[in-house]
This record gives sequence, C-alpha cells and structure tokens, in this order.
Amino acid sequence: MLRDITLGQFYPADSVLHKLDPRTKFLGTMAFIISVFVFNTFPGYAVATLFLGGLIFLSKVPVKFIFKGLKAIFVILLITVAFNILLTPGEILWKWGFLKVTKEGLVL
Repeated sequence: MLRDITLGQFYPADSVLHKLDPRTKFLGTMAFIISVFVFNTFPGYAVATLFLGGLIFLSKVPVKFIFKGLKAIFVILLITVAFNILLTPGEILWKWGFLKVTKEGLVL
C-alpha cells in the first residue's frame, strides 16, 4: 500500500529540471505556490495549469507516475467536497435524514 504512494518521491530522469540547483527548484516552487494564491481567478488557474503541464513535460516524468501519486489526494478531495456539500448550512435543496444538500454547499 505505501509503495503505491508516489507523491514526493524522486523519479530519476535526465531532464533540464532534474539538473537545476535544488535552491532554484525550491524558489521556483514557492513562486508557483504564491502565484496560485495571488491570481485566484479562472484564467489564473488556467495559466498555472498550463505552466504545470509544461513543467511535467520538461521533467520527462511519465504522466502515469504523476497520476498514481495524485490518487490519494483525489480521495481526500472527494471526501472534502462531500462534506462541503452535505454539511454547509443554507437553503435546503434536498434532504434525507440528517444529510442535507444546500444551495450554498453546491456553490462553494
């Protein structure tokens, strides 16, 4: 099970990104994270996604390896979305027992 978690693991490849100085990679990562929070609009996220896709291409790391590492994060994201939809107070659109889907839960 733990071998399937590839997030954060080093993948040896001969690429431009692998040859960069670690401090450069760290500063670039911090700049990317800050830019995602500063430009929090749909076009900003689109540019960040394209930039990230370009970095993945330059890294020569297989996309399958990357998605394998994101599997655990995807499960956590689904649980978070479900909690948000079912537990956010507001105008009730659907109710079953104690579970309520609210308009505000769907909008967030």
